[in-house]
Amino acid sequence: MQRVLLLFIIASLNGPSGAFLLTGQEIIRGRVIDAETGEPLPFVNIVFNQKGTGTTTSLDGYFSIDTRAQPEFLKLSYVGYEPVTFYRDRVEEAFPAVLSMKRKPYLIDEVTVKPGINPAHRIIEEAFHNRRQNDPERLSSFTYTSYNKLFFTFVPDSILTRINLPGSPNISVRFAFSGNVEEVEKQEVDTVVNEINDSSTIKMEEFLEKQHLFLMESVSERAYIHPGRNNERVLASRVSGFRDPSFTMLATQLQSFSFYDNFISLLDRRYLNPISRGSTSRYSFILEDSMFTELDDTLFIISFRPYPDRNFDGLRGVVYINSRGYAVQNVIAEPEESHNFFTIRIQQNYTLVNNRQWFPAELNTDIIFGQDNFSAGSGSSYSLVGIGKSYLSGIEIEPDLRTRDFNHVELTIAPDAHRQTEQFWEKFRLEPLSEKDEKTYHVIDSIGEEANFDRSLQVLEALATGYIPWGYVNVDYMSIIDFNHFEGLRPGLKIVSNDRVSERYSLGGHFAWGARDKEIKYGAEAELILYPRGEVKLGVSYKMDVEEAGSFLFQGAQTTLSSENYRRYNIGRMDYVEQSGTSLSFRLMRHFQAGLYFNSSNVKPDDQYIYFENGTENSNFKFTESGLNLRFAFRERFMQTPKGNMISMGTDFPVLWVNYGRGLAILGGDYEYTRIQARLFQTFVTKSLGTTSMVLEGGVVDKNVPLQKLYIGKGNYRHISLEAANSFATMRMLEFASSEFISMYFRQNFESLLFRSGNFRPELVFITNIGYGRLKNPENHHNISLMSMDKGYFESGILFSNIYRKLIMGYGLGIYYRYGPYSFDRTLDNFAFKLAFNINLR
Repeated sequence: MQRVLLLFIIASLNGPSGAFLLTGQEIIRGRVIDAETGEPLPFVNIVFNQKGTGTTTSLDGYFSIDTRAQPEFLKLSYVGYEPVTFYRDRVEEAFPAVLSMKRKPYLIDEVTVKPGINPAHRIIEEAFHNRRQNDPERLSSFTYTSYNKLFFTFVPDSILTRINLPGSPNISVRFAFSGNVEEVEKQEVDTVVNEINDSSTIKMEEFLEKQHLFLMESVSERAYIHPGRNNERVLASRVSGFRDPSFTMLATQLQSFSFYDNFISLLDRRYLNPISRGSTSRYSFILEDSMFTELDDTLFIISFRPYPDRNFDGLRGVVYINSRGYAVQNVIAEPEESHNFFTIRIQQNYTLVNNRQWFPAELNTDIIFGQDNFSAGSGSSYSLVGIGKSYLSGIEIEPDLRTRDFNHVELTIAPDAHRQTEQFWEKFRLEPLSEKDEKTYHVIDSIGEEANFDRSLQVLEALATGYIPWGYVNVDYMSIIDFNHFEGLRPGLKIVSNDRVSERYSLGGHFAWGARDKEIKYGAEAELILYPRGEVKLGVSYKMDVEEAGSFLFQGAQTTLSSENYRRYNIGRMDYVEQSGTSLSFRLMRHFQAGLYFNSSNVKPDDQYIYFENGTENSNFKFTESGLNLRFAFRERFMQTPKGNMISMGTDFPVLWVNYGRGLAILGGDYEYTRIQARLFQTFVTKSLGTTSMVLEGGVVDKNVPLQKLYIGKGNYRHISLEAANSFATMRMLEFASSEFISMYFRQNFESLLFRSGNFRPELVFITNIGYGRLKNPENHHNISLMSMDKGYFESGILFSNIYRKLIMGYGLGIYYRYGPYSFDRTLDNFAFKLAFNINLR
């Protein structure tokens, strides 16, 4: 959902100056900026006496010094900048309103290892050993209120290269005009084009002086209980061009809350933390400076960067470690290498709460969009930059909280969040909105009302759930045009009523037509929400459609954009199914989702398949089945949108599905059986290997049953076809069937760790799939060839993902090989070649 919202912003698309002066002869206040760009400089070291006592600037470049500390001078130092000292004879004399520093080249091209112990290593190791007591999320509980601000604007590339932003990527956004100039001489054309470009540049600069492209603010309250129980509620939201506050989830999800996890998250990408076990063998650390704080602690300033040729996703930056507990006090970090759709730089500032716990107080995020994303024509170039700021206040350490007040929903938005008064906002803003901010709201709100941005956001939210809103109904966009080898091209339509009809019930239906089998399919459904908080829903349905024999599904296992969906394109055999049923779904405790069902179905195979048992042949089958479906996801987090949609924010723990079905000899049912399937999914990130994912699936049916209630092998073979995760790429369709089986799908995605050559950096994925199965009484199945996997099925493959990228789309190739007892004599028959498609914003 973060990716989708960020993509939508892209598609849709100075605060008061600091004073360095004396206030009541007690406090010296000031601001430090970049001399060339005017950008504020965070975490600048300021030493103000011969004892080495000092302070650092905030995320916005501000600082303050108590004059009782008898400041004698201001000595400014900052990694990447020339040190500067400001002297004065008497404290009472006025100082410059703003202090500026000049940037100097700062690169770590080579690392020279010298005899002896690196002093920075001792400090980093102390910080690692103390990380548990310093990590705020190791506290038993805490609460705080945060004010968040995020805006997007264009920055001229000529300035961007001088701004202290990550990598200074060469992003081009060109503005030009075209017209009929056939009759103008070449020299005149050049003159005209130059004038036009100059004019458009001036207009762009005038526009950027007046307003941003996009602006949003929010105020939220967060409560936390260890381990991992969160409750964050958005109290106020204001988004330029929108009334719907759904965007507010983006501002607090850009980076990790603190700098203590083994991996630091920047949106959905994770980087190895320089303060982690064994980091001194992976990172180069340099002790750049040290100083005494006003509390007589020592502040160590250490730069870090991955050693050359190390195969992990690392960060570079500067970390400030306070000798009081060897805790992180400030940090600036960015990816060491970034050649993707965008890159991010983060800044974190910690404060000492109650003189006992370092806690994040300010979080900054800069987003610089990647190369070639905005390029057209010629002329002046600009770069799209997003700047997010979060300020935490009202921090309470270990308040008395009750676990019963927490549930699986971590982020909710108050119904009146978009209607808060200006007086409410003034309580949380550190400084009033600037004229530029006000102008942005005024102009973009007008455009948003005219263009109905809220309607577009509803479309976006629906896309994330698989539907497009259209009047009073939501349209399943996957149903409009589909394809499989049995039906051929399958045009159709599935619609469900939305909240404009009712928030408590929905009605829907579908129809489709197969171009190859020439048959019409249709169905209807209804759902009643009995208890929204417990997600209790009662549903009834009827359908006349086709299904793959021996298939099985796990609720919520396949997302809309999952490549697992590509397997359906290769299905070449289906049964015609008429089914009616009812279901009851609900959330069982915090981590369980459950569903009860009862249905009755008539199944007619399209081919000559016959099931033979006890001297009786049957080619039409009637099943009556009831059952229970369970899904267990420990500590899975959800966000609830204002529309009531529940969007998963994931979990770091394995996810388990269990389906239990019981065949009944009632209402015409011909077969009694018990059918159980289970699935276990886990994915995790390792320091040097990238992302590892594993899926285990198994099932058993206890009686002799027709093919429709067995388990087919999840084959996905066509000599050249789309790569589909968690299926057997070299297994033919309907090649194997089992009464009981177990399968494992293993993937090791090295991402871009092994290939780092300019913009060509495909993600290398190693894949191994294994299956075992046993088919009881294969002689009962006539006019069809089925094999059993009792000897073990094996295949491995290599996938080169994202060989070519264009904006968010990635294209790749893969090759699989089948080996073991079921390999073919002809070598070429054991290979399968795959085309891979990915959607990524990283």
